[in-house]
Amino acid sequence: MTLLRVKKISRRMLDIFMYRSYNLISSMGVKIMYRISIGILLLFLLIPGCAEYAWYNPNKGQAGFDQDNYRCLQETSKLYPPQFATRQLTSGYQAPSTTNCYDYGGHIQCQTTPGYHSPPVTTIEDANQTNRQNAFNACMHASGWSLQRVDK
Repeated sequence: MTLLRVKKISRRMLDIFMYRSYNLISSMGVKIMYRISIGILLLFLLIPGCAEYAWYNPNKGQAGFDQDNYRCLQETSKLYPPQFATRQLTSGYQAPSTTNCYDYGGHIQCQTTPGYHSPPVTTIEDANQTNRQNAFNACMHASGWSLQRVDK
């Protein structure tokens, strides 16, 4: 019996976590944000750790798995090569300049603080990752392997 353990944290779940964390920083205090981020991060680390998945084929050993795994990786990489694309998570903004003036005994003094531009938050993703993973799974299934949940 050959098992290959696979532990995955969804890229989408991680992107959502980072996006929501970024938005919370702007609306909450840093101390509260820190506590919430730690709690959410612990949740992500604990939940995926409860279950693992393993490829199983009663008729093939480790050498058979290695051969099928390599072949499927090669085929799916040719069908769906990495195609990196930038995805925008938040919009950027422009903060205006501000001028504050003070009266010092009839003498007015002004101080101007320049505005600044905050660029949008983006991430780079492999647009073919899901298609490649689905094709890989189909290839492994066609080779007689099944992905089974293995509880710790």
